[in-house]
Amino acid sequence: MSISARENIQNLRAYETPQIKARIKLNSNESPWPLPDKIIEDIERAVAVVEFNRYPDASSHILREEVSRWLRVGLDNVLVGSGSNEMIQCVFLAFGGKGRTLMTFVPTYSMASKIAAITDTEEISVPLKEDFSPDIRKIVKQLEQVTPNIIYMCNPNNPTGTLF
Repeated sequence: MSISARENIQNLRAYETPQIKARIKLNSNESPWPLPDKIIEDIERAVAVVEFNRYPDASSHILREEVSRWLRVGLDNVLVGSGSNEMIQCVFLAFGGKGRTLMTFVPTYSMASKIAAITDTEEISVPLKEDFSPDIRKIVKQLEQVTPNIIYMCNPNNPTGTLF
C-alpha cells in the first residue's frame, strides 16, 4: 500500500525565484547595503533579553497591541505573521477551500495562486490592462458572474510595481 498526496498537490510545481546577481534585488526586497551599526546594536540588545528556552507568544500579543493602538483599530483586527506567504496562507485557510473562489489580477505575485491550488480554491484571473492598471469593466463583468470569497490585489503589485 502506498500513500500519496492529493492529486492537486502532486500536480503543483515548486515555487521558485530567479537567483540573479544584481546590486539591488527588488523581487526579493533585499538591500545591497549592510545594516547600520546602530540597528545592529539595537537588535543585539533586544535579543539579549529573549528567553530562547521558551516558546514565543504565538499570538504576538504585545506587537498586536502596539499596532492596534497605532492604527486605532481593535486588537482583533490585527494579524501578524512571518511574511506575506504566511499571511496569504492564513487567509486561504480561513476563507478558501473546495467550493470557494479567489479572484486575482494578473500578472501578480504567484503565491496566492499556489496556495489556491493547495487549498482547492477555484481561481478566476482578470488580466490587467497593458499599462498594468485594473480593467474595471472586466472586473465588474466577472463580479456579475461570481462573488469571490477572496479578492487578492497585491499592492504594490509584484512584478509590475503598480500601485493600486
